[in-house]
Amino acid sequence: MSGKERYKDPKGPVERERVPEFFRSHYPMFVSFARNFVQNHETCEDLVQESFVTLLEQGYTFENEFLAKGFLYKTIRNKCLNHLRHEQIRNRYTEMQLTRYRQKESEEFFIDAIMQEESSVIVSQAIEALPAMGQRVLNMSIEGLSNQEVADTLGISVNTVRTHKARAYKILRMILSNQWMIF
Repeated sequence: MSGKERYKDPKGPVERERVPEFFRSHYPMFVSFARNFVQNHETCEDLVQESFVTLLEQGYTFENEFLAKGFLYKTIRNKCLNHLRHEQIRNRYTEMQLTRYRQKESEEFFIDAIMQEESSVIVSQAIEALPAMGQRVLNMSIEGLSNQEVADTLGISVNTVRTHKARAYKILRMILSNQWMIF
């Protein structure tokens, strides 16, 4: 007896037409198998149904039920493992969000946020009190431009940029020292 004859299905090959019957007769067994990986019964049912859809979409034909079952067991296992990986990622993301929320919920975060906003307003007002060229040079520097880039943009020398920055910082120190800030 050859290998093919040993596993020959009396009902014939598992083709597209036989999938609904095959589904009805094996569905509970495959759902039970999926429960070995995923605990939620409804999720297992969905994963098994998705596996049968994959079987139909791929248009596979199997010589016998044994081969069809092997394909479905592997497909179901892979779908379960992918589901678990996705759940793990989602859980990590949810945990990160909860941690952020807890941090933001804390009194310390609340006070820090207020201080940061208030400080930002005070510094912005102080910068507005600077002479026009000092404001422009300082704002460009705050935006991340180098002294050379500021000089090129304004059409002045790098030394002039440094001079304007030095004067601006000196004025800011005086203004902000009255606000009880160390600058």
